[in-house]
Amino acid sequence: MTTTHFSAATRRVCGHTDNASFHYQSSKARQDEERYARYSLCSDCSKQLRSAWACAPAATDVLVSALPDLWGGSAKQQAWADRIRRSRQLQIAGFRSHAAATQEPLLELAHLTLNLMFRIQDPGFWITSEKAGFHVDALKVDIELLLKGRLSPLDRTMTGSVVGYWLQADWSVISTLTRDVTDRIKPRLAGEPPEAAPALMQTA
Repeated sequence: MTTTHFSAATRRVCGHTDNASFHYQSSKARQDEERYARYSLCSDCSKQLRSAWACAPAATDVLVSALPDLWGGSAKQQAWADRIRRSRQLQIAGFRSHAAATQEPLLELAHLTLNLMFRIQDPGFWITSEKAGFHVDALKVDIELLLKGRLSPLDRTMTGSVVGYWLQADWSVISTLTRDVTDRIKPRLAGEPPEAAPALMQTA
């Protein structure tokens, strides 16, 4: 089967437009690739996120904050999950501190997403997410989902996804956050003037 290759200007989920490359062998594959491109960050936003992650200051114990109690599972599972989340908290403490202090909307959204992760009290999530691994690309996927909006518990998400967890555990948490993202963060990220924000909300 012949593979078709082409590039086209594509409006991304962050509101920016850049060129996306497509490679497909069927009309369905083309639709899937176009949908993926629309719901992903542009190259500049992706670079900004990865750069901030890579250049974040080293973590210190001073930056580590209290975590909510875990519930469910056995005592052994809770202890295992607690070790995982505290290790992750140290791993990304420098990035969280930097993201919290910046005025950049993309990093503000990253900070909100990570805060949402550390609200999770289910040991099973932490144990499963350790097996899946946690890295900047996992954070990027959750950010893209929040920018996409209009999510439901039926949406498929990757293993260890923070958004995926809350869609199943308490959909209202994601519903509230996506409204905030649409109203307050997405217009700033796209560079829209304040008066253009309502129109964006209506079409998001």
